[in-house]
Amino acid sequence: MSPPSSSLTPMSQVNAKRSNIPAMVGAIGVALTTGGPTYAFGLYGAALKQNLGLSQGDLDTISTAFFVAGLLSWAPGLFADRFGARLAICIGGCTGCTSLLLYWCIAKEYIVIPSHAVLVTSLSLLGIFTFESSAMVTGSVFKVLTVTAGPSKGPAVGVAKGLVGLGSGAYTCMFESIKTSNESDLDFLPLAAFLFFTCATLPGFMLIPSRKELQSTDNFTHDAQPWHFRAMYCGLIGMGLLVIWDSLAALISSRNDDDSGDVRGGGDSGKSPWTAIVLFALWWGPLVAIYCSHKQQQQRQSMGDNDDDHRGSVYQTIHSQDEEDDDSNQQESANDGDESTVESAPADEPEATTDLLLADNHHGNGATTATRDGGVPNPPVIMAHTTAIHPDRTLFQMLQTPEAYCFLWSSTIMVGSGTVETNNMGQMTEALSLPSAVTPASMALFSVAQAAARVVTGAASEYTLQKYGWPRPVYLVFAAGIGAGAHFMLGWATGEVGFVLGVALSGINFGMVWPLLVLCSGEIFGASHVGANYLFYDGFSSAAGTLLLSKFIAQDVYEHHIDPATSPDAFTCLGTDCFRSTHFIIAIFCLTCVFSSVAFVVLTKDVYKPVMAIETAVTDAEEEEESGVAENGSNEPSENVEMESPTQ
Repeated sequence: MSPPSSSLTPMSQVNAKRSNIPAMVGAIGVALTTGGPTYAFGLYGAALKQNLGLSQGDLDTISTAFFVAGLLSWAPGLFADRFGARLAICIGGCTGCTSLLLYWCIAKEYIVIPSHAVLVTSLSLLGIFTFESSAMVTGSVFKVLTVTAGPSKGPAVGVAKGLVGLGSGAYTCMFESIKTSNESDLDFLPLAAFLFFTCATLPGFMLIPSRKELQSTDNFTHDAQPWHFRAMYCGLIGMGLLVIWDSLAALISSRNDDDSGDVRGGGDSGKSPWTAIVLFALWWGPLVAIYCSHKQQQQRQSMGDNDDDHRGSVYQTIHSQDEEDDDSNQQESANDGDESTVESAPADEPEATTDLLLADNHHGNGATTATRDGGVPNPPVIMAHTTAIHPDRTLFQMLQTPEAYCFLWSSTIMVGSGTVETNNMGQMTEALSLPSAVTPASMALFSVAQAAARVVTGAASEYTLQKYGWPRPVYLVFAAGIGAGAHFMLGWATGEVGFVLGVALSGINFGMVWPLLVLCSGEIFGASHVGANYLFYDGFSSAAGTLLLSKFIAQDVYEHHIDPATSPDAFTCLGTDCFRSTHFIIAIFCLTCVFSSVAFVVLTKDVYKPVMAIETAVTDAEEEEESGVAENGSNEPSENVEMESPTQ
């Protein structure tokens, strides 16, 4: 008799799927490189205007063209969906680096363009290339996180969006810490180009999964641990505190310069390259620690799997011999005519044990109904997978739904309200006659505020969704209210305190939108086309919002209030009226976003009902389990009852 084939699966095959840790580490680390150059135009815009003799209209055209490129940002998203995130990140990092270096050469007049029209056009086109490069990297980053993060999707997207938001502030502090007195603010551009290549292209090539692996969430195991996110949160908090400290130090230094008679002070006092080193360590340190810890755990697990395989083969041999003995005993009993029944362990018992082991080892990939330790069912993982309610939609199919346009209006206004600040920060402080140090300090505080809002919104929306069943779009309503209050405050601000507080609130409003763009796009319209769908919202909101609020409204109001009697030239506006009407108009627009966001919540409420149903089912199951345990505590154990039933 041939020995039966064993159903025991070697333990080395259980973990055949790829861990999501390298992909998450790479994607989250790369995210910051896109925020640095995207939202830092306000830092070097005034220097660009002065160095090339540009008007405010020229400057607004260049800055607006940068964000108008967002109208085409769906194209990089399609590229990432079609050819894979790894290739998209590598190409985006290289083209972004090249575009920034060419931009710097033209701005510093190393490449001289005699025609004024060609100059403005060239800078605008390079800005478009830079934006599209950032979009290619951004879309790939959140494509990776949407597919690989699993139950940790909300916190992972929040951390990545936090780094994007903190990018301009971190880059500004790095640059200010290594900048010398004879360097221009335009020298920020080669620093951004260097980081684009070293911190986007190289990690993307080494850590991001291939296109084939990203085709399904089932190709990854979900190995993220709570301490992983605590480490990343600590890094983000450390970076934010350092940026705030550097900004406050710059403001204090500017006040001291005012007391000494240097009205537009600055100086190199207090600067140290260690600020840049510490920021870089806080950026990559936690991610490297998570990656190295994961690799060590994999090595230990691999050694343990080899031992388990050996024990499994021994168990298989013994079990096969036992089965042969049972078969021979049963055959002998039949030949002897013995009517007694020989009871033996069922032949499929080892299979059940193996299936339970496999289910336990795969519990991170989804809910399982296997039981452990006394028959207590494992609770299902609560995730907002909604493809059963709303199938995946392409970009064209998405745009045929009314909820898409409610979402689009809210995101366009709130993103545009933030780009007004980043594009005109230098002009705003100049109009209020604030010290020059207020510009980088305000940029840094805006960056920290929006970074904190991104992280908190991602984690808080995940918690309230799973715990209380709150639809994620509810946070759009909160963001719209904060934005209205921020711009009313900025409209009435006349000094440093009111201006800085208004900028910080505006940063919170701006930052809350970004994780919701990723999460709502994937949950409401499906994960299969999230690259193109998310980047449509990302790009269109940046383009249309900037064009409407920064180009048409802010520029018109600014130029209308230029007073030749007080202006040092024909292009500079001084006084509180230069941006007051702009802020009030934006505040009214934000109030309309409250209503469009409420409509978005109502239209998409069915998408999030299954999450509340799962939470209710889990709660009921836990209550039944507790009541069953209480009843068994006063009676005989349930196992004894089951053992008596065959003899009755």
